[in-house]
Amino acid sequence: MKPYREKLIRSVSELRKIMQSLDSDEGIRVNSAKEGSGCFTFVSKKGGRFTVNIAERVYDKSLKAYVPGGEETWFYTSDIEEALTKVMKGAERPLHAYLY
Repeated sequence: MKPYREKLIRSVSELRKIMQSLDSDEGIRVNSAKEGSGCFTFVSKKGGRFTVNIAERVYDKSLKAYVPGGEETWFYTSDIEEALTKVMKGAERPLHAYLY
């Protein structure tokens, strides 16, 4: 069995294109910041509606990695431009986004 690999998304235009064609079993993770704190922004799409979830990024000492945790904010829309604007509002620059 091959190890699972995420696909790096290199630009906002690539992010938009992937969001438009997102399947219900796929998702996008974007490294972001909200009010100065690190977070992850997750994007999924089901039935033509985008779900954008912004979750705090916390360090897990046992995993030695950052994981989602703490406070979360949810946003729903059928408009790709509105979803993209929400995602890019806090996205780190340069863009660190991944398709999984």
